[in-house]
Amino acid sequence: MGKKLIISESEVDEIRRMYGLVTEQKYMKKYNGSLLNFCAYRAIERFEEIMGGPTGASMGDDYFERKLEDYELLIKANIEKTIGLNVFNSFPEKLKMQIWSWMFNNTDASLGTVKWLAGLSQSINLNKFKTEKDGQEYRLKVADPNSLENNAAINQIISFNGSWDEVYNNYLYVLDKQYVSTAENNNKQGSYDKSWKFRPSKLDEFYNECSSGKIEKKSTTPTKPIGKGIITPVEPKEPVISAPSKKKEKITGKDLQEFLDNIRSKTIGLKVDFDSVNIDMDKRELTFSLDETKEPVKRLVFAVNQTDEKTCESCVNIGEKNNVPDEKRIKGKFENKRRMFELFALY
Repeated sequence: MGKKLIISESEVDEIRRMYGLVTEQKYMKKYNGSLLNFCAYRAIERFEEIMGGPTGASMGDDYFERKLEDYELLIKANIEKTIGLNVFNSFPEKLKMQIWSWMFNNTDASLGTVKWLAGLSQSINLNKFKTEKDGQEYRLKVADPNSLENNAAINQIISFNGSWDEVYNNYLYVLDKQYVSTAENNNKQGSYDKSWKFRPSKLDEFYNECSSGKIEKKSTTPTKPIGKGIITPVEPKEPVISAPSKKKEKITGKDLQEFLDNIRSKTIGLKVDFDSVNIDMDKRELTFSLDETKEPVKRLVFAVNQTDEKTCESCVNIGEKNNVPDEKRIKGKFENKRRMFELFALY
């Protein structure tokens, strides 16, 4: 009789990971951060584990987790002193991820610089920069915290009411140009060629894989034996999927403006069961259930008319601009029926 091989549960997990038999959702870890969602943190960690080093090598399996807490605080402080967390939280998840990643990988977190702000501002009006030299000169001005351009860029981002999804595509282009400039100014062409130029696109790819629930494969074959002896891979079994649970969420605000801001910023990317939505305007309270089977919303948007308006212009504008169907909007009145509101689910 041959010898039996005894391995630990953690070693079994690692074998499964090597053969691509484990989904990220099943083994979902928790990150000690609140600025990004799980898939954003995981995308950045994956890049660091695979090719985050200056020569394109791995930074190690524990590098990101060791650095996360300290850098999260630094990045949060950087955002708070410029555009504020409410504005940042209103961005699409992938845009927040790319900004966070840039600060983590550059000097914006460690030294408190605001090159990220310069890149984001340029991305809003990318067409006005005829050459990369024009863009680079603009970024240098905005990066100076005492400049008029810096103050104007902050106000521009705070007041921007266009599509952040469109800005995101521009931002990926600008990020690459910022990495090119960083490489040229610091004699780091090797780092650009082997790591930096891949970072924005790979983060986007990793995020999409995670959010779609695809299996994350580290490698197709084991690179080293685990424990003692040789392990023969087994055929993957169909995962057992339990019925999705519905979690209740509640959003409030001490006044109307805070209530509207919280709805917009705290619902980004949530899988909202819109049929479960309930609004209590007297309490400034919105409740709803989360349902894993639903399509995630870009955000919920709440519009109200002005006190001197007989109609709700903002309601009409949001509905028409986003082509929101009737089943994804809720209408009502408040303040003794003198004012109107409308809640929209944007996808």
